[in-house]
Amino acid sequence: MTAFARSGLTPYKDHPRRPPLIQIFLCPADVRPVGFLNKTPRLISRFNSSMPFDATPIKIVPLPKGVASMLADCTRMRRIVAMAFDSKFKGSLALSLCLEDVPGPIMGATQTHKNKGLKSKIQI
Repeated sequence: MTAFARSGLTPYKDHPRRPPLIQIFLCPADVRPVGFLNKTPRLISRFNSSMPFDATPIKIVPLPKGVASMLADCTRMRRIVAMAFDSKFKGSLALSLCLEDVPGPIMGATQTHKNKGLKSKIQI
C-alpha cells in the first residue's frame, strides 16, 4: 500500500482486477521434489470456501505422469508442471463442459472435509 500511496495510484481504480481463475491443471507425478505441490489443494479449498455461495469455484485437475513433458514439448518450454485458466480464456466454456464428465479426482468447493478440526470444502 505504501507504494500506491506514494505514486498517487489507487489499487482497484487504476489497476483493474484480473478475471477469476476457473481451472488449475497440475502434474504432481512429474514434480521434484515430490511435496512441492502438496499445499495447493488446501490453498484452493480455503480460497473457494471464502468465496460467495454463487461464485464459480476453482477446480484442480491432477494430470497423469508424463503430461508435464508433453505440455512442455507442445509449448516449447523447458518444463510445465502447472497451468491455470481464467474465465476470459476463449475455450473456458468448452473446457468446463469437458471436465464435467471426467472421472477421477477433481477438487472444487462442494464436499466438506475435516482438516485439523476445521471444516473446509473439498470435492474429491
